Amino acid sequence: MVALTRFTTLTCFWHHSSLVTCHSSLIHFATHRRLKRPNVVRFRRRLRRLQQAYASGSISLDKVGESIQSWCAHAAHGNTYRLRNQILRQTIFRPARI
Repeated sequence: MVALTRFTTLTCFWHHSSLVTCHSSLIHFATHRRLKRPNVVRFRRRLRRLQQAYASGSISLDKVGESIQSWCAHAAHGNTYRLRNQILRQTIFRPARI
C-alpha cells in the first residue's frame, strides 16, 4: 500500500495510464477524470435524507433541486454522465401526505 500525498503520480496498470491524485474529490487519469467513491456514497446518503425530508414536508422541492444541481455541477468536472443519470433515475421524490 502506498500513502498518497499531494500530487503523487502512480502507474495504473489496469487503465495503462498515469494516475495523478490530489486533495480534491476527483481522480485524474491521462484520458479521463473520475469521482472518488466516498464522494458518491456521501451524495447517495444525502439524497436519501432529502427524500425523507421532502416526504415529511420539512423541505421544499426548490431546496431539493438546488442541492441536486449543486452536486451535479461538481460531478460534471469529471467524466460522470452515466453515473449522474443512474443515480438520478433511481431517485423518486414523493410529496408529504396530508
